[in-house]
Amino acid sequence: MTPNLSAGAIVDSPVLVLEGNILWQFENMSAFGAQTLKLQVEHGTLLGEIALDMSAAPPKGPRVVRREASVPEIHVDLSHLEMLWAYIYGWMVVYEESVQKVLLDPARVMDAETEKLIDRAHQLLAWSSSLRETYRPWPADLPSPQHYATAQEEWYGLKANLVFQKATAFLLSHERAHAALGHLDVIQSNSMTGLRLEMEKEADAVAYDDLLGQSLDDREKLADAWAVISVMLSTLYLYRDPIRALLPGGHPALHHRVAYMIERLALTDQHYDYYFSFLCRLVLQAVFPETLHPERQFDDWKDALTDALDRLDQVALAQAHGRPLS
Repeated sequence: MTPNLSAGAIVDSPVLVLEGNILWQFENMSAFGAQTLKLQVEHGTLLGEIALDMSAAPPKGPRVVRREASVPEIHVDLSHLEMLWAYIYGWMVVYEESVQKVLLDPARVMDAETEKLIDRAHQLLAWSSSLRETYRPWPADLPSPQHYATAQEEWYGLKANLVFQKATAFLLSHERAHAALGHLDVIQSNSMTGLRLEMEKEADAVAYDDLLGQSLDDREKLADAWAVISVMLSTLYLYRDPIRALLPGGHPALHHRVAYMIERLALTDQHYDYYFSFLCRLVLQAVFPETLHPERQFDDWKDALTDALDRLDQVALAQAHGRPLS
């Protein structure tokens, strides 16, 4: 990646230690994706370098930039990479330690070390979420790819590293697809037409196929599934008002993208299917607590996720028509 330094740039970001891993993952996601990327660079339809914006500013998602006759170039915000890693690590710890393990063993007694692990993960999530308002440097005492207070944190950190590099590669592949499929003129016109939304769906599909195109069983899909779900749900942390993510704009409505990815994952093992449906429901419920506070019992967590998506559709419809939210 080529650093784009400016006044007030982020320095010594802990995610930079994973830069090589990210690039390797992106360049080797699939044989087809790697070959297409090589041809794009050779034919001048995509610059071979990725611009890394190190501005200490609220994160924006990756984008392809083409200025006049220049070769299109993928731009990535370092603040977005920080937000994404912290989101993945934080939710992985919170979900597995305070939800999944409790469901598997209701009599489990949580020790002090695990309580501290979860509390520190919550602190990291709070910092990650706060970046949408204003940038603050990564809290040096909290978990990061360079710092773990305990062996438990390091174990989760290594898992988060793998998911993070796959998630970032997914995002980069999405932008590569826009350049390869000739989408840039429509995208850079800031059009909000149905055509633009279809292009975003196309780019999501290409990125998904790059990451998960090979035949995998459910267990082999775990890190990839975490990656694509994290890409979708962490988008909520890019909006000052998360309701805006529910409205079709530059991308399809967020909850529709989540539903599409859950469907594409096609997890057949009941344990894994439930695991990710439950995760999506809980993350959405954490962001929209008043809308998604459970009011009834569900037959299963796929039913619970469907209920959440339906309620968010109602919120989006009310917002689009300027009606007060009930």
